[in-house]
Amino acid sequence: MQVLELGLNFLTADDMIAILAVKLRKRLGFGMWAKLHITGMHVEGKLLIGVKFLRRWPFLGRLRICFIEPPYFQMTVKPIFTHGLDVTVLPGIAGWLEKLLSIAFEQTLVEPNMLVVDMEKFASPQQGNRRNIFLNAY
Repeated sequence: MQVLELGLNFLTADDMIAILAVKLRKRLGFGMWAKLHITGMHVEGKLLIGVKFLRRWPFLGRLRICFIEPPYFQMTVKPIFTHGLDVTVLPGIAGWLEKLLSIAFEQTLVEPNMLVVDMEKFASPQQGNRRNIFLNAY
């Protein structure tokens, strides 16, 4: 297993949009679901990438990816029904989203937790109409 330490500075393009669905607590919104557009996302941090090489196709056996420390994360979030207002400027929303994302990153992608991609299974021939994709977070 070879290990690489790399710097990551990712900034989304103008045409890239993600949709985040969150359920508001009863005290905030009576248990309502809210869908939000995430645009202008910026992620910066140091990554550890472990690579297990093979002597045959697909030449990569397994990838292990994690951040060394919690990454810097910034984004613009707008309600799905209107694209006019950045909801992160509302009091409490920006801090809540930052806390939510930092917890999600730390529990899944910050060392010792990692994303493991089994490239051998990912590149294996299709079985029927299904493609075998194996992603695991440890």
